[in-house]
Amino acid sequence: MKKMTMKIKYKNKLYGSAFALVGIFGFVFFYMYPFIISINRTFSARTNQYTLLFSSEAFRLALKNTLEFIGIGIPILYVLSLLTALAMNRLYSWKVKGRGIILAFHVLPMLIPSAVVAFFTQVFLERYGVVNGVLSNFNLSTVDWLYSSKAFIVLMMIYLWKNYGYCMIVMMGGLQSISFDSIEAAKIEGAGKFTILRKIILPQIKTYSIFTCMMGIIGIFKVFRESYMMFGNYPDKSIYMLQNFMNNCFYSLNYNRLATASTIMIGIFSLFVLIMLYQDNEWRRKV
Repeated sequence: MKKMTMKIKYKNKLYGSAFALVGIFGFVFFYMYPFIISINRTFSARTNQYTLLFSSEAFRLALKNTLEFIGIGIPILYVLSLLTALAMNRLYSWKVKGRGIILAFHVLPMLIPSAVVAFFTQVFLERYGVVNGVLSNFNLSTVDWLYSSKAFIVLMMIYLWKNYGYCMIVMMGGLQSISFDSIEAAKIEGAGKFTILRKIILPQIKTYSIFTCMMGIIGIFKVFRESYMMFGNYPDKSIYMLQNFMNNCFYSLNYNRLATASTIMIGIFSLFVLIMLYQDNEWRRKV
């Protein structure tokens, strides 16, 4: 009987490894191998591609805007997700009717295609769109939302709207894993809501917070879809980011510059991820 059990376990491991190899092969062949080739391309050229890249004004602008978008977007996304998760958690603890529908409305932006978001944004915010039409009816000055520095605000709003729902669900999972005995004990000791949030809740959901920030950074690189559909290859300089720069390098067949820019972008993302993981005490102990 014991030999039969061991044989079944061995077969299960064998089948599991076989299925895993398919995904591993795809990851290595379609992601890792091209990435290694790209890195090699940046060093094998006769000229220093990194020096040439940083001497490009377009690249410096794209890098600055990308870091600025990360620096502004991630904190806002985190706070918005946390506050919404706290509110939704309270609704669930009170067993409010219709809480599932309210949750669905928060998650709905994740399901809306980028083309639909871009289309309706243009309909409402174009020079002769709905919003400017309403402003004109009230004899107010119109605003160039899409082709001026205001485009940064528009793109930031789209980014927050499309990403906070998923991040909120992650934060709700963290909140529901908290032991509320410690919260009740803190209330008995006279601790206020802000103290409970800062001293008890946030430390216990630290891992969830780090994951939320990581997903937020990934979302920043994904928002290029909406940006490209609304603004094209050359948007306003306030939202000209690394994805725009790399896309233009691809169209101009400048593969050396494209490979160098992609390597730097992945390096930036990896650096942010390592910094956030380093804040996790459990991960730091494992390392």
